[in-house]
Amino acid sequence: MSNKERLVILPFSDLSLNKEHEHFSDGITEDLINALSKINNLDVISRTSSFYYKNHTTPLSDIAKNLKATLVLEGSIRIHNKQIRISIRLIHPENDLHIWSETWESPIEYIFETQDKIGLIIADKLREHIGHFEIEDQFTNRQTNNLEAYEYYLKGKYHTQKWNPSDLKIAITYYEKSIALDKSNAMTYIGLSECYTIMSGLGLFPIADSWTKIYQLTQSAYALNPESPEVHFSFANIRYWTEMDLAGAYASALKAIDIKPNYARAHQFIALLFAVLHKKEKAIEHIQIAYNLDPLSNEVSFSLGYIYYMFEDYDLSIQWLDRTLINNPNNTLAHSIKCCCLLKQHRFTDVIQYFEHVPNSETSILEEDRCGLMAMAYFLNNDLKSFRTYKNQLIKITKSDSPRRAFGFLFLIHVLEHDFDNAFELLEPKTGHMSSLLIMLFNDPLAHNLKKDARYNALQQKLFNIEFPITKGNTKALMDADTLKKSTSKLSNYITKTQVYLNPDITLRELAESVQIHPNQLSWLINFRYKKNFKEFINSYRADHFKSLVQNSNDKSVYLIGLAYESGFNSRTAFNSFFKKHTGITPSQYLKSLNKP
Repeated sequence: MSNKERLVILPFSDLSLNKEHEHFSDGITEDLINALSKINNLDVISRTSSFYYKNHTTPLSDIAKNLKATLVLEGSIRIHNKQIRISIRLIHPENDLHIWSETWESPIEYIFETQDKIGLIIADKLREHIGHFEIEDQFTNRQTNNLEAYEYYLKGKYHTQKWNPSDLKIAITYYEKSIALDKSNAMTYIGLSECYTIMSGLGLFPIADSWTKIYQLTQSAYALNPESPEVHFSFANIRYWTEMDLAGAYASALKAIDIKPNYARAHQFIALLFAVLHKKEKAIEHIQIAYNLDPLSNEVSFSLGYIYYMFEDYDLSIQWLDRTLINNPNNTLAHSIKCCCLLKQHRFTDVIQYFEHVPNSETSILEEDRCGLMAMAYFLNNDLKSFRTYKNQLIKITKSDSPRRAFGFLFLIHVLEHDFDNAFELLEPKTGHMSSLLIMLFNDPLAHNLKKDARYNALQQKLFNIEFPITKGNTKALMDADTLKKSTSKLSNYITKTQVYLNPDITLRELAESVQIHPNQLSWLINFRYKKNFKEFINSYRADHFKSLVQNSNDKSVYLIGLAYESGFNSRTAFNSFFKKHTGITPSQYLKSLNKP
């Protein structure tokens, strides 16, 4: 688990009279998640886990506990008479302390300017509480200035997230309407490409045609916004699944993470890539990051199951796959990998009987998966007659228009049969069957027999002899030694002279403007020089001021909270909590210590 602060942004409530602006409330929530996910010093819970609690009545403390969140951001929108009202609260869930809250109201046509302002203010408030990170002048990524196009985009996103054929078709219609009105929004093209990715996976659109469209849409998005993490993540998938360029896929996913450190899907992608390359330590490292960021994601739980299968921990793999199937009984891949685990555990009869116990198995299990798994189970169980029946059915599927995963199962069967010539034949590019799926199967536990062939090591070197760049942390200094010394003196003198800490609403940005230091530099200075975040830095002055007031008071029944407010604190809870952390004793204990003879 990371030692960073962990923020969950809960789905904003739609308080509009007719509850007809849910796409707006969802869109604002997701925009904030995406913007704040760029902060390197903060773990931002991903959309999937955050939206699990949409419309839930779960207590805030329980949500925070389940997601291991140390900070919660929640809010609401209300649209009425072409006016939008947005309310936001930042909460410390451990003690239910409301750190900050604010409400904005503006005409709906100024929604983009309002979102820009809100994103920047939230980033500032978080920086004040968790420590230094840099903030660009425009923190959120404004996608378009066309309100109608933006609304169509939000409706497209809303329907995409439902992951079913009818909603995906509706989503495509909305995305196309958005593009017709404004061709400059890169995220609309990415949204449309995601629709085709999902439809291809569900077998609703030809695979080759899907990847052609996905590539064209991603290129269009890249031309509009080459710094979009979603664009680079799409390129990572294209380079892996269509070009078999493992190094290029890794570089694209790493670029996405460089822009957006809290990008769970990119970390998950890299974890799967390292699993294929049989690099266990790196695979576990990245899948743990993905899990920490998105603990309720079915994609992540499946990936954990697959990764533990690849590294032959079959019991742990089955645990994660069962968790996946509880949430989605129709996950074909989870069923298939679970059966592969059972085969490796020599539970051949369990695999043969498996499909009898899967609800709606005709829709949740692909026919090629069923035939391939049954063929392997019968072969390993020495029932060669049944084996040949299912193998022939699988071969028939490979000759169909859309064999999808059939060649992968045929490859594994050849390896189990020790028919290495035909296995290697499937791996030859000239056959037309070479694919990233087969690369994934090269190090599959069911393909271990292939290592007995002299050709294995040569092909292993050809496929997997790849050097990956090492990620570098962002620890650059924002001031040289001389500037740091002068700026520290300037800051100290200003605070001592003005007692600005007595203002309970003072912000880092306001203080930076007063001392004429850029907010990013001031944030870094406080963090580097004083080893504190902004709130701790200011509150330390307030605590010292409070002690001075107590020491100089002749009233033995002094009202402590009154003096705390005079010192700049604006909350009893915040005062008591910080004072004890700062001094090691409570305010009452401090008062008693002064009255000792």
